[in-house]
Amino acid sequence: MNSKCVITAFVASLSLLACVPLGHRRPAAVNASVVREARTHYLRFTSEGNDAAIALYREALAQAPTVEAYAGLAEALAQDFYNNRQNRQGLEESLRLSAEAIRLDEKSVQAHFARAFALGLAGKPREAAPEYLRTLALDADYPRAATLALGQLWRAGMFDEAFRWAARQLEKEPTSLDVLFHYSVASAFLLDVERAESLMRRALEINPTFGTAYGELAFLAQAKGLHKEAVEHMQAATRVDPNDQNFGGLAQMLIPAGNPGQSKEILQRIVQKNRTARAYGGRSVLTIYGWALWELSERTEANRIFDEILVQLISREAAGETSYQLYREIAAIHAVRGNRRAAIEAATKATENGWRLYGAREIADPMFRSLAGDSDFERLLARMRADVDRMRRRIGLQRNWK
Repeated sequence: MNSKCVITAFVASLSLLACVPLGHRRPAAVNASVVREARTHYLRFTSEGNDAAIALYREALAQAPTVEAYAGLAEALAQDFYNNRQNRQGLEESLRLSAEAIRLDEKSVQAHFARAFALGLAGKPREAAPEYLRTLALDADYPRAATLALGQLWRAGMFDEAFRWAARQLEKEPTSLDVLFHYSVASAFLLDVERAESLMRRALEINPTFGTAYGELAFLAQAKGLHKEAVEHMQAATRVDPNDQNFGGLAQMLIPAGNPGQSKEILQRIVQKNRTARAYGGRSVLTIYGWALWELSERTEANRIFDEILVQLISREAAGETSYQLYREIAAIHAVRGNRRAAIEAATKATENGWRLYGAREIADPMFRSLAGDSDFERLLARMRADVDRMRRRIGLQRNWK
């Protein structure tokens, strides 16, 4: 058969396939078509588009259990949780599906991204961070992978990796507030404070209502012991973005600045609405409320509040969360109460899950002042400093933090 006949026969076969009823076509071919349609809906990054993508991916998976169907559904289910934070079962399903997709194809970038995304949403940065690095090794430009990776990298204590990827991503997205924020946080943990501050000021030049920038400037001021300045930054955050998270952050800054009474008033208003609210910086509002009461010598009520929030924190841990913020908060409560052994045990867990000093060579968190001079705690701080020193050397930062 000559080449002209071959081409004619091929075109004829395509025409015949188009005439075959859908139910009689090969499942894999139908699956591929549905997967493509699902991906189109997903990439709109809207709730409606994502719902359509989930339905189509389920349809594709019913037709043929392909890697693309497993990974696509896993990614869309993780996105669903990201959109509304309600479907916890969908998040667990995402983890199962992405694991199955990786088992079928270890080089599926979509599967690795879906798994990293879901792990981060589940509050497991120590597991999410290496999965994001695998994703980026397969495709450094996979949609949103680098930006979403940044927060998980620094939360997992991989500050050098967060710093590297943030610098790269900022070249691609020079006005991204998310990238500027994560780059600043990574810099602060690496004790490159001048860079951290300049990145947040740059963010405010782009968007003067970006309250997060004021929040970071507040924590950087606190790390220097500038409590009045820290309060002023958080007050600015509440002016441009008056939400409970920022008011909780302001209350946290007011206590070491000598105003626990004002802090208590702010926190009471938040707690009346939501006893599980969190303040800027990740700490529970109830924890800060208990601290304010403690400083006001209302110890009975403070202990009752601390007992209540410890139940919440332990419940979060039982649900699978392993973030350093969780263990650091438990440690802070025990430190305020003077429970040295329990505080150091929780602080050790926090360190194992990524906690390091922020913006200073010494501990700047005033909730830990009762542990000052404790030999076990000092050894833990020395371990943190040594880790940061190694990471600084790996990315070529000079020893300019003294």
